[in-house]
Parts: sequence; structure tokens; C-alpha cells
Amino acid sequence: MRREHVAVDRFSFPPLLKAVSRASALTEGVEIHGLAWKLGFDSDPFVETALVRMYAACGRIMEARLVFDKMSCRDVVAWSIMINGYCQSGLFDTAFYLFEEMKNSNMEPDPDQMILSAILSACGRAGKLTYGKAIHDFIKENDIVVDSHLRSALVAMYAGSGSMDLAQQLFDKTSPKDFVVATAMVSGYSNLGRVEDARLIFNQIVEKDLVCWSAMISGYADSDRPQEALRLFNEMEVSGIRPDQLVVIWVHWIKPNGSIYMLARMDLAEFCLSTTPSLICMPNVGAWKEQKRYLRK
Repeated sequence: MRREHVAVDRFSFPPLLKAVSRASALTEGVEIHGLAWKLGFDSDPFVETALVRMYAACGRIMEARLVFDKMSCRDVVAWSIMINGYCQSGLFDTAFYLFEEMKNSNMEPDPDQMILSAILSACGRAGKLTYGKAIHDFIKENDIVVDSHLRSALVAMYAGSGSMDLAQQLFDKTSPKDFVVATAMVSGYSNLGRVEDARLIFNQIVEKDLVCWSAMISGYADSDRPQEALRLFNEMEVSGIRPDQLVVIWVHWIKPNGSIYMLARMDLAEFCLSTTPSLICMPNVGAWKEQKRYLRK
């Protein structure tokens, strides 16, 4: 565009920065930011929002916040991008603080489903059940429409916080059953040792991903049921799901000279030969020094 001497205006930057965000091309994004500043368009609200999105997408949350703080007019999109950025970076407390700041800013319109879903997801991941319930109450008090995406976020929040009864009530009302939400239910029940409840939902999931399989396998292992864990691991491989980078196999209470332990060793040996790189984590198994020597081979 510049080589053809086509005039660049404020409308040129948002689509450029959107493309940069999708590609996580930080270097190009910084160059475009510099050009916008040079031409005096960096204070345009649409350009500012696009810059916040670009820096957040590239994992540069501090730079995103610097642009965000300079904005004279923040709409719901800008708030959403910033809060989502903190959630994606694992900075949940900062996301909660910013959400409260947004509510007190008298922003119009009220927080949308996207922001609320992000905050609820953060509550589940951080185990903030009390705050998650407060957000749920906020949704009810403000008559915010609970669409399928927001309902899924509520289910995942309660499941992630260990409040499975409330999660189950919402899950029963969710249709169709989203596999992400179903996986959250499997993980929630597994974490509480309720593996039979987890397995009922697990069996209903048609297309299971690695996260779903891992949640169910670890649920059996943590419940001292290594045979079921290993059997399910084999079923996962037969289904065509094979980890690329990281494998975590929890094997509990297996004696070094037991048949199950030998089976686990054979499975791990075969896996190590066919997958690189990989990490095998086997806590609470006897002969730990022997295993470390074995895995170095």
C-alpha cells in the first residue's frame, strides 16, 4: 500500500493489527504501532483497541495494559480483550480486580457474555468459588441472557471449584452437551474421587480429546485403581489419540515386582521409542532410582 503511494488513514490500521494478532507477529505489530504513532492515529479509539488486542494476542500483557490505560474511551470490547489477556496469562487476581473496576466505571452496555465467560473461567481455574457465585448472582440480578456459551462457562466454573452439585444442575440444562463442558465435569468428579460419576459422563462424550482421556485416566489412578487407568490408557491409544509432547501417567500403589508394574514398564518403553520428546511422570511407584535409570536409556 505504501509502495503504491496509497494514502493511509485511521481505518487502515485495525485490519492490519487484526492480521498481526492472528499470526502473533509481534515484530510487525510493533512496527505498525510505530507507524500509527508517527501518523498521529495511535490515539484513535479503534486503533487503540486493535493495539490492545495485538499485544495481548502476542503475550505482551504489560504493553497491552499501557495502551489500555491511555485510552480516553474504553468500550466493552477493550475491557473484554484486557480481562481475557490477564486470564490467558494466568493473572487471575488482576483480571478480577479489572472486572470490578469495569463494573464501577458505569460502562455502557453492561458486561457481555464474553467478559463474564472469561471471568468465570478464571474463577474455575483459580478455585475462587465464592467470587464465581458472586458473578452468577450478578448475572441474575442484571437479567443478563445466559446463552449456551455462558452456561458452559458457569458449569466449568462450578466443576473447577469442586461444587459438583451446582455444576450438575446447570449441566443437565445444557443442550446440546458441549464436549468442553463435559470434560470439565469429568475432571471435576475425578478430582473429588467420584470416578463412577465421571465415567458416566465420559461414556456420553462421542469425540474425546486428550484432555478428556487424561482427566478420566488420572481419576482412576488417584482413586487407587491402576488397572482401570492402564486399560483406559490402552483404549486411548487404540482410538488414535496419542500425545505429542507431554504424557503424564499416574501409577499409584504398584509394587516393583507386580505384573501391573511390568505392564506399565512395557507400555512406557514402547511409548518412549515412538514419541519424542515426552515426559513420563510416575509418582508413588517403588524403585524410583531404578525407573530413573530405565528412562535415561
